[in-house]
Amino acid sequence: MEENEMKILEAIKADVRANAELVEQRVTAETKAMQDDQIRFFKKSLAKENETYLEGELQDLRLYAAMKSSRDRLETRKQLLEMRRRLTEELFQQVKEDLRAFVKSDDYARYLRDHLQKITIGADGIFLVREEDIGLMRALLEESGYDNAIEKACFPLGGFRYFDQHARMEYSCLLTDRFTEAQEWFYENSGFCLSEREEQR
Repeated sequence: MEENEMKILEAIKADVRANAELVEQRVTAETKAMQDDQIRFFKKSLAKENETYLEGELQDLRLYAAMKSSRDRLETRKQLLEMRRRLTEELFQQVKEDLRAFVKSDDYARYLRDHLQKITIGADGIFLVREEDIGLMRALLEESGYDNAIEKACFPLGGFRYFDQHARMEYSCLLTDRFTEAQEWFYENSGFCLSEREEQR
């Protein structure tokens, strides 16, 4: 990868890493608070029942406590899963906002220029870009002496696609692809997602 692209990916990873640590701290704090409340509840209940009930009734209470604890654990897990889902959505929404800010910066033109230098542009090649990037792409092509066709496409985050049917070539540097790579990296490396076994516990 070119240095500029590596910087972008590293910046995205750093942003994801920082947000993942914040989310993990919030989830850990919520889990600890729920566990402490549950322990206090059962300690009080068992102490009171121990004074007033016979051993048989206490045994029934233990059975009830175990069942309630199991239900509470399931409910807590559901709440944590929902919290993780929501916080992860918020995290990636922030990454999208960062990418939207990036396409408005001077670094975005450099990003496109760097990727143009990576491909062999033929006379029949066609560039697909967002409508708001047509002027920028035209200027970048002209500065390199090209006059290829540029067509409007619906790319939510920017970048370009290049097609040359004659040369059987296709190239993409869409920021949507970079965003997907960042998501995959997060899910594989953050330790923030529950495994199927954990979810079924």
